[in-house]
Parts: sequence; structure tokens; C-alpha cells
Amino acid sequence: MSSPGDHPYRKSLYRILENRAWLDAHIEALMAQYKSKWIAIYRKEVVASADSPDELRGICQDKVDMDETIIFQVPGAVRTPI
Repeated sequence: MSSPGDHPYRKSLYRILENRAWLDAHIEALMAQYKSKWIAIYRKEVVASADSPDELRGICQDKVDMDETIIFQVPGAVRTPI
């Protein structure tokens, strides 16, 4: 990815995109460890997991910048089309 520039919004968006790229690169390992859980990814790291998004937000609210955090439900199984 290229540099985000100086604008705070662009920096925040750039960090979200970095987190998403990290998620894509690590999805198989995350599925093994966090199957069917909700996870929070901040600065290319899982910072918390929970059974619901509301519970996860409560855990993360004071720990990380939520504007730069991805909240994601890890699939329980990957279904293939027929």
C-alpha cells in the first residue's frame, strides 16, 4: 500500500485497509482459533474476542481507537457452492 498522506481521515482509512489486508492474509489461522467468535482487529492484531458484537465493543471501547478497529465475525465453516 502507498503512503496515506497527512490528513487524519486518510491515515485512519489507511489503517483500516491495513487491518483488512491482515485479516485476509490470516483468515485460516483465525478460523482455527476463533471459530464462530467475534474478533476486534487493531493495528494488524486481534485485540479481543467475544460471543457478540456488543460484548466485544464493551471490551474494546477503552482499549483501542474504535474508528480504526475492524469488528468481524469469524465463520464457523466455509461453505462451498454446489
